[in-house]
Amino acid sequence: MSLIAGLAIDRHRPAGAATLPRAVALTFDDGPDPTYTPDVLRILRRFRANATFFAVGVNALAHPDLIQACLKAGHEIGNHTLDHDDLSRLDRTGVAAQLRGGADAITAAGAPRPRLFRPPKGRSDAIVAEFAEAQGYETFLWHVCLEHFVHRAGVEQGVRELLEEVGPGTIILAHDGGHIEAPGHPVVRRAATVAALPLLLEGLRRRHYRATTITTVKGLART
Repeated sequence: MSLIAGLAIDRHRPAGAATLPRAVALTFDDGPDPTYTPDVLRILRRFRANATFFAVGVNALAHPDLIQACLKAGHEIGNHTLDHDDLSRLDRTGVAAQLRGGADAITAAGAPRPRLFRPPKGRSDAIVAEFAEAQGYETFLWHVCLEHFVHRAGVEQGVRELLEEVGPGTIILAHDGGHIEAPGHPVVRRAATVAALPLLLEGLRRRHYRATTITTVKGLART
């Protein structure tokens, strides 16, 4: 089960899937990252796709040019905390510092103050949910994770298996960030993600799905 905009829904059957247009929300976490974000943006541009980037505050401050590149290309920016700490291990003061710090950093990098929020690794609790709601955030997790499939089955087979799980309104998680600009975070290679992304977008296109932002998918669900 995933917590999406405050509603617990089945991971493989998005709420209202029978009536949603054929659109999916493509999301990227842990960036921006100069090693991978430019490639992700280039691939999205090639397929005329849009996405929601849940940016880490310290990365946004370190690479404001990439935040601007995302916005210029029509993507949206969400809050993924200041430095990717595990919010479920923090008290209310720590949670507040992470969410406010992330938002302040993102706005300092030139983006609008974010209204979408995703806790690092999807880890949350009652304190996190209460504070995020009080600050006016909508919290979004995901239905399927690209790296989960690719790391388990390889790039081509993993993408094929992921596509079998996609339906109208599905939120897809991927990662454009491999390095958090703060102490204590390991470097993660995202080359497989970059290799898989064109196959994913081509597969969605063949199935007549539009890959776009969370906000756009929400808007389409209301029409």
